[in-house]
Amino acid sequence: MLSRTANTVLKRQKSILVIENNTVIQEMLKYCLNLSNYRCSMVDAMHITSLTWIENSTHPLLDGIILDADIYSKEFQHPLDFMHAFCTRWQSAFISTKLPPLLLLTTQSVLSEKLQRDGYTVVMKPFKLPVFLDGLETAVGRERE
Repeated sequence: MLSRTANTVLKRQKSILVIENNTVIQEMLKYCLNLSNYRCSMVDAMHITSLTWIENSTHPLLDGIILDADIYSKEFQHPLDFMHAFCTRWQSAFISTKLPPLLLLTTQSVLSEKLQRDGYTVVMKPFKLPVFLDGLETAVGRERE
C-alpha cells in the first residue's frame, strides 16, 4: 500500500501560473505549491506595465492561474480592471485554448463576495495555507466538470 506522499509523487504534476504583486506572498505561494507537487511559474505583477508578456508565454496549457485581484497601477485603477484586461489578452493570444481556471486572491471582502457571486473561486488574504490549497483544488476541479 502506498503512502499519501507516494501517491502524490505518482500523480501528474500540475502547472500553475502565479500573478501576485507582493513578493513575500509570491515566495510563500511558490514554496507551498512546490511542496504540494505543483509546478509553478511566477509573474511579478508590480512590474507589469502592459500585458504584452502574455503573447511571449510558452505555457498556454496551464492547469490553473492564481491571480491577485487587487492589482492597481496607472493603467488599472479600479477593482478588476487588471483581471478583465488579463483575461481578454489571454483569450486573444491563445484563441484556440480555453482560459485556465482562475483562483483569485483579494483583501477586499466586498470584492470577494461579488467575484464569488460571479462564479469565481476566491481566497481572502491573509489566508491559511490549507484554505488556499482547498481553493486551488476547487478552482482546478471546476475545469474538469
